[in-house]
Amino acid sequence: MVRIETERLLIIALSRAQLSMALRAPQDLEEALQVHVSPGVFSDESRQAMTIKLSRMGHVDPKMHPWYTYFLIVRSNDRQAVGVCGFKGAPSAMGTVEIGYAMHPDYRNMGYMTETVRALIAWAFTHDICKSVVAETLRHNIPSQRVLQKAGMKLERAGENMLFWKVEKQVEGSVLKDGIAAS
Repeated sequence: MVRIETERLLIIALSRAQLSMALRAPQDLEEALQVHVSPGVFSDESRQAMTIKLSRMGHVDPKMHPWYTYFLIVRSNDRQAVGVCGFKGAPSAMGTVEIGYAMHPDYRNMGYMTETVRALIAWAFTHDICKSVVAETLRHNIPSQRVLQKAGMKLERAGENMLFWKVEKQVEGSVLKDGIAAS
């Protein structure tokens, strides 16, 4: 599976077996990855999404699993898991993929999610099949909106309760906002 290293983080795409461990026996995941997973890293909403992700992973080629799984966000210095981030499936026929994330409350406002979202956008754009990354936030979720803005996403449209964000892959050799290199 995919492992991405940033300045402060190790971002690990969980295999189907590891995703299952996260749901059923987080202590086994801790042992397998040599990380510490505090209670609450996998929120109720994340756990629901994990069940859906596991099902979808069972129906696609294992080479496509990184598009369907969660990436565990781990601080490099102490191997503490701080949250999860992932795509909601492979890019569409138009080359669009949606990203989602959840951060343990104790680790918010430290820049970890912005660092992660930037890294996953950059990773997505290394694939020819991915032309844009989108996300949605609730209108009142200002911290999540700031993550997406800092990661280079622009507000594309607004619904009654939701805001819709997008960043497009730039032509080869250009650089996206905030230094995300496009391939």
